[in-house]
Amino acid sequence: MLAAALALRCVTPATEVMLVIDTDLTAGDDVDAVRVVVRREGAAGAPSHDVVYDLRSGRFGFPGTIGVVARDPDDRVPLEVTVSASRGGVERLSARATGTPTAAAIARLDVFLARRCLDAGASACGRGTTCGRTGCEPVARDPLPPFTPPATP
Repeated sequence: MLAAALALRCVTPATEVMLVIDTDLTAGDDVDAVRVVVRREGAAGAPSHDVVYDLRSGRFGFPGTIGVVARDPDDRVPLEVTVSASRGGVERLSARATGTPTAAAIARLDVFLARRCLDAGASACGRGTTCGRTGCEPVARDPLPPFTPPATP
């Protein structure tokens, strides 16, 4: 019985969100690091992902893609994502997004770090919005579109 349950668990598709981070900033000139924080909406305590990516290392660039996989394939708790960009250890902008994973599918959650949001530009947005490509945009992004991997040459 346990073996059957484990076998079933192995074939159950994972609930996954691909976080796609893009920008019109120049890495190195405008910003030299990006911090990505992902947590379940309303969760207290440490986030499930909190990593600073050094853009000077050459290991991370734009657009950048991070896969977030739920431990439970039936998990539908929305994700809260904050992406902050800094230069010389000083935060220059931050963008937020929330989205609900889709059952047994890979969803896409986009965050755009816009030049227009550098320094004071981001503070102009009100509650429930974040500075983005077109100005103040909603933080809530549901329904999330499906993720389509880029074509390989």
